[in-house]
Amino acid sequence: MAGRRRAGILSVLVGGWALAVSVGPTATAAERAMLSKGQTVYVAAYSYVLMGERKFKYLVTSTLVVRNIDPVHPIILGSVKYRDSKGEHLRPYLEEPRVIAPLASTEFVVKESDTTGGHGPSFIVHWTAETAVNAPVLERLMMGGRGTLGISFVERAGVIDEAGD
Repeated sequence: MAGRRRAGILSVLVGGWALAVSVGPTATAAERAMLSKGQTVYVAAYSYVLMGERKFKYLVTSTLVVRNIDPVHPIILGSVKYRDSKGEHLRPYLEEPRVIAPLASTEFVVKESDTTGGHGPSFIVHWTAETAVNAPVLERLMMGGRGTLGISFVERAGVIDEAGD
């Protein structure tokens, strides 16, 4: 269950027209209701997308959103680390743990001009909770625009380690 990828949305805006397409498999009811005391989560990101035959680099802003979907209990973000395309650690996004209240969210932004991660950077997020909670939703949003062309896409993260009881 934890390794399955959830649906993503790809949106493209050209000349005032928007196209949104769902990509990838969807989450099952069991995945949406998963309880956990903590996880380490991988979130793919992009600094740019390649467009056209000449592989033009179209820069995008990358935003990681962590949503605590538990209606009762807070979660604690222990670390948010940004890695480059080679998997090398670039920088932390948290100086100290951050508590996310029930049904609250927080975000981390990689600016459009920041291409230090290369084509395929990622976030590694570690979170915990004092009791088993609804596992948070971690999503990344990539967005960029030039003139009449805009691109955005969203995809959820994948669990790489589950905390024990």
